[in-house]
Order: sequence, then C-alpha cells, then structure tokens
Amino acid sequence: MTWIIGLVIAIVVIGLALWWWQLRNARTIKQLDEETATLDPGAVTSLIRSIDQLGLTGASLKDFTKWQRAFQKLSEGQLASLHSALLDVENHNAQFRFLTVRRELTTVTDLKAAVAKQLEEIRAALLRLRDSEADNRTRMVAVREAYQESRKTILAKSFSYDEALPALEESLQALALSCKPLRRPTKPVITKLPAPNSTP
Repeated sequence: MTWIIGLVIAIVVIGLALWWWQLRNARTIKQLDEETATLDPGAVTSLIRSIDQLGLTGASLKDFTKWQRAFQKLSEGQLASLHSALLDVENHNAQFRFLTVRRELTTVTDLKAAVAKQLEEIRAALLRLRDSEADNRTRMVAVREAYQESRKTILAKSFSYDEALPALEESLQALALSCKPLRRPTKPVITKLPAPNSTP
C-alpha cells in the first residue's frame, strides 16, 4: 500500500514539474511573439512606396533598388521563417517536447535579433536616401531660381555686355544643364540670348 502512495506522489510531482516547465516555456514563447510583433515591416513598406514616387534616377535609383530588394528578401526569407519557427516551438511545447523547445527557443531568439538588425539597417538606409533626395531637390530648386534670375537680367541688359555675351551665354547653358534633374522627363529648354543691339 505504501508503494502505491509513493507512486501516486511521484506521478503528481512529475506532472507538476512538467506543467511548470511547460508554463515557463509558454511565457518565453509569448514574450518572443510580442517582441516579433514590434518588428514592423509595414513602416518600411510605406517608406519604400513614398520614395518610389520621387522618380529617382542614376545612383539614387540604384541605391534604392538595392535596399528594396534587400527588404523583399528579408520579408520572404528570415521574417517568414521567424513566424513559422514561433508556431513550431509553440506546438512542440504543447506536446511536452522540452528538449526540442529549448533548442528552438535559442534559434528563434537569434533569428529575431538578426531580423531586427537587418530591418533597422534597411529602414535607416531608406531614410537617408529619402532625406538626401529631399535636400538635393531643395538645392536644385535654389540653383534653378538663380539661373532664371540671371537669365532675365542678361536678357534685359544684353546690349550692355557686348563681346562678353557669348561667354555669359555659355555659362548659363552650363547652369541650365545642372538643373536638368528638376525637369524630368523633359530636357531643359534654353532660349538663345539675343545678339547685342546695334547702335543706330
């Protein structure tokens, strides 16, 4: 009779130990799930859409394409694997496969950290690109306005420049070409300056 009581006690103790271990794992899994939810790829998606509307060209477009592809690869690869791994470890914990759960929790933790790091790198790079493009556009607007003012002044006083007019015209042509990015998709239209007025 005594051994039966001892067996029952042992079963209860083992059951409580398994329940406690399962509960501890469940809390860890829940925490990882909540931390994974804070990895917001939607913010990066919105950022990509806004930059895509800027009509980038040249090196800026190449850089943007690079980070856009990096985000797509991350979303379809490691981020998807992270969500799948969380479901797997949750199922294994429900099945009391604690050794498997322990190994998978380490894997999930490392994967989450890697995804978070890459996601932040992509977001930071896209923000730098957006801010740089905005700064470039602001500067180009200033250059274009300066060109327009200089051109108006020369057109109004072309008779005063005489032999220096061809050199001024050449300078304005070069300045107008520097404004080209602001006039996509059309090319800058440069009006030929009039010849110096002849003296009657």
